[in-house]
Formats: sequence, C-alpha cells, structure tokens
Amino acid sequence: MLQKHRSEGTGHERPLPRVRTSYTYMMRGAALVLALCVIGLPVNFALGGASDSGVTTLLIVGEMFSLLFLVIAALFHRSAKKAIPRMLKDPLTAHWTYSPTDWQRFTTQAWRRSIHHTLITMGIFWGLAVVIVLILFAMAQGAINIAAGIAIGTGVVASLGLLLFLLDALTLWARRRHTTSDVYLNWEGVILSGWYYPMRGPKKVTYTEGNPSMLHYNVGSGRSSYKLAVPVPHGREAEAQHLAKRSS
Repeated sequence: MLQKHRSEGTGHERPLPRVRTSYTYMMRGAALVLALCVIGLPVNFALGGASDSGVTTLLIVGEMFSLLFLVIAALFHRSAKKAIPRMLKDPLTAHWTYSPTDWQRFTTQAWRRSIHHTLITMGIFWGLAVVIVLILFAMAQGAINIAAGIAIGTGVVASLGLLLFLLDALTLWARRRHTTSDVYLNWEGVILSGWYYPMRGPKKVTYTEGNPSMLHYNVGSGRSSYKLAVPVPHGREAEAQHLAKRSS
C-alpha cells in the first residue's frame, strides 16, 4: 500500500516506497486453509465420514494448525504496519542504493540462504503438527489413529512448505526484475528490496568484508530467532562498520 507524508519545507505530499511483509501472505494462506477445513468438516460428516477417519483427522489438524498460524501472523502484521512508516520517516534511518553488480550478486546469495531457512521452518512446523496430533489422540482417548494423523499432518506441512518455496522463488524473480535496489536500516527493522524485516528482541550485528561486504543481523533468541544478511554498497563500508558497532 502506498503511503504518503508531507515533505519538509513544502506543502506537497511525498510518496513513501511500497513495502511488503511476509506476514500478509502468511495470513492469506492460513485463512484459506482454515476456510477449507471449516467447510470440509461438516461436508465430510454429511457424506458419512467417521469421527476417527483419516479425513476427519486431517480436517481437525488443519483447523487447529492454520488457526494458530493465522493468529500469530495477524499479530506480527499489525506490528509491522505501525513500524514501517516510522522507519521511513525517521531521519536516523540509513538509506543505501546498490549498484547493478552488487545487487545481482546478492540476489543469488540470498536465494541459497532462503532455501535453507525454508527447510528449517518446515521442520519446526512438522514438529508442531506431531504435537497437535498427540494432543488430539489423548483428548479422544485413543479414538484417533496416530499414524494417519502424523501422515496427514506431514501433508499439511509439506503444502505450507511448498507455499514458502514458491514465495522464495517469487522473491528471487521480483529481485531479478530490477537492476538495482535500496535498503533502509533502522533500530526497529530493515527494509530490503521492498520487504520489511523486524528487529524484535536482542540482536547482534556483525560486519564482514567481502564482495560485497555484508552486515549480518542475528535477531531474537531461541527458536524465535532469525538471521538476515544485508549487502553493503561499495563506498559504504565505513558506515556499515559504524552501524554494526552502534547496534550491537
């Protein structure tokens, strides 16, 4: 969504860059899965499906899993909508523009990292799916088939993983469409190539020399932590080193 604010010293509004968040797409995907499960459960019973059948287990697991995913994504999305305008208007926000060479090199490196992160995410959610199946098994006093439930939960996680892989591929395609891009660095978050990455909780920022040099963000702690690599444009190395020292 395009946001606007008034430029200093003028009466005209200046458009802010469009910024996306992954939470928007997570919400849409989770809402779609939830709607399908909610509709599918009564349809399944109307067609004679048993309460302990594999289809029923799939729909129940899908409802619980997608609802949890939807609530978490909605909370993060609301926080991001408030943080992004503050970042873009903050005079302390660092704004860099990449050269075509630096940008194309970074897109290839980022694609490889995203695949690794997606595999880790799938592993975490598969573990959650197993836990949900075990809880349902205990609540139903053994009426639910554990093997079938885990197999179905694995299918749900695989479907979500496929969506994440698709998102990674679309991100790579979108970045390849541009010969250059911009980054905004602030204590609240990072906006890289039009995507917002929050800086919640403790973070460690390190600078490494290379071609291009990189700022590595290690944000959060425990299972909720994540890493973000930000390429440093040529000529901005000293500023990047200063940001790393100031942010850590």
